[in-house]
Amino acid sequence: MTALTSTQAFWLGHLLHASSRQLALNEYAEEQALDLASLLAWEQRLVVQGVPVPPSLGLPPEALQFADIYADWLKNQSREVSEPLYYNPVK
Repeated sequence: MTALTSTQAFWLGHLLHASSRQLALNEYAEEQALDLASLLAWEQRLVVQGVPVPPSLGLPPEALQFADIYADWLKNQSREVSEPLYYNPVK
């Protein structure tokens, strides 16, 4: 695997933190004031890019459906996605 971009590292860090605390992503996103849709989208984007991500815990079915739809969309793109959907750097 190649080095992570700062955006990939930002979102992967959140996914790892949620997993280590055994929190569902919707709970974690609310606690951290993150957009749940962006967190789910980045989880799927990282998977498509071949970055190992921790398993998600207890997401509601509608969130899983969104993640599946987005993953399918990403797989069907003819170009590599290089721009972040949402970037909120930690300062």
